[in-house]
Amino acid sequence: MTDSKIHLVLIGGINNSAIVWDEFALHSPPWLELHRRVCPALDNVNDIAAVLLDDLPEEFYLCGFSFGGYVSLAILAVAKHRIKGLILANTQDGADSPGQTIFRQKSLQIASEGGYEKLVAGQADIVFHPDSAGLDHLKVIRERMVSGYGVERFMAHLKACITRPDSRELLSTSSMPVLVVAGEDDIVIPAKLQQAMAENIPDCTYRTIEATGHMMPLEKAGQFAQLVVDWIDARAIH
Repeated sequence: MTDSKIHLVLIGGINNSAIVWDEFALHSPPWLELHRRVCPALDNVNDIAAVLLDDLPEEFYLCGFSFGGYVSLAILAVAKHRIKGLILANTQDGADSPGQTIFRQKSLQIASEGGYEKLVAGQADIVFHPDSAGLDHLKVIRERMVSGYGVERFMAHLKACITRPDSRELLSTSSMPVLVVAGEDDIVIPAKLQQAMAENIPDCTYRTIEATGHMMPLEKAGQFAQLVVDWIDARAIH
């Protein structure tokens, strides 16, 4: 029997648990079945992709946020026949630059010496827009996610970032429909880099959300969800 449901797989970023998608889910229509996935504590995006693929629907739309975008590209590389459309949110398609690798290696060192929670707490002003950084409910959500995520997973995923492949050719030669959504004020992965990625993709829609930083699924969940839902709705039969 053919599955008539429309499936959307959601993969979050580093220090994200499934609750990063809670408000997104509130803005999703009944015809769209969400599958929230947390990446296992493995240090290679290809290995993470293989584990996740074992437990995903036969066909699905795929949304990767931040590190989840790297994993989504690894899934695309081996299972494009199962993906109906790809959403990339505050992520990038290139490999780590030397500077990014050095930054991650320093973070690995701090985390290995017991400084994980302090390190993450100090990054709030980097990952949130100034209008969001002081909101108590977002602080509580982030603290809950970090507590459940843990230092082992954090370190594994930093290593996976460092070793991830350059996926620019994968996207530039793909016929996959892609939606790129960027936070206009993201300083982790600036919107101009995401726009350049979008311009490299043959069948791509590029959208931005104002006054949001890197944590777009928390900061502007309603607007983000609406962009994703409208894009899927224009392509899906339901």
